Amino acid sequence: EPIARILDAARSELTAAGIPDGSIFRMEAEVQKTIDAIELEALPRTVPRPGAARLLRTLTDKGYRVGLLTRSSEVYCRAALQKTELLPYFGYLRTRSAEGPAKPSPEALLLLLKEMEVPRDRALFVGDHQMDAECAIGARVLFYGLLDEPLVEGGMSLEKFQNAGASAVAHSLDELGEMLGFPRAAAAIPH
Repeated sequence: EPIARILDAARSELTAAGIPDGSIFRMEAEVQKTIDAIELEALPRTVPRPGAARLLRTLTDKGYRVGLLTRSSEVYCRAALQKTELLPYFGYLRTRSAEGPAKPSPEALLLLLKEMEVPRDRALFVGDHQMDAECAIGARVLFYGLLDEPLVEGGMSLEKFQNAGASAVAHSLDELGEMLGFPRAAAAIPH
């Protein structure tokens, strides 16, 4: 189970057991602090997906607004994007550190789209997890699944994405670019 679901279940069980809210909040804060530390430990191993810079450059050059909705912390997200040299492409970020709901809540996506000034009927959410699909479908935003390279055991498959409501599923970022109307040759032009 994703950590977000485990925390939701723990919060429900602790509330049902009559545990005071203050104790629950302290437990959640301690869990978040631990997750933050684990993320930062993983930072040296963080690498971009093949084709990420090429596709993001093409999108931004064509005037698309690109945002990132993640369950990662703000600190890790910015550090990972900086390390992978992808930070300049993301004018909009919404992390679990932001005030208000976090992914997979559809409200988190709607808040990001509002900040980006993109109506939901003109948005596309691309994700590689079941929670991404749930978030997009719940917000009534078009969703494309992106398979892991290589397929991770227990990860999302073509069938799982289709069952989750994905309108399309890409095997790579190059294929996603083609689905969006950017042929590989055009996307590969260096700047």
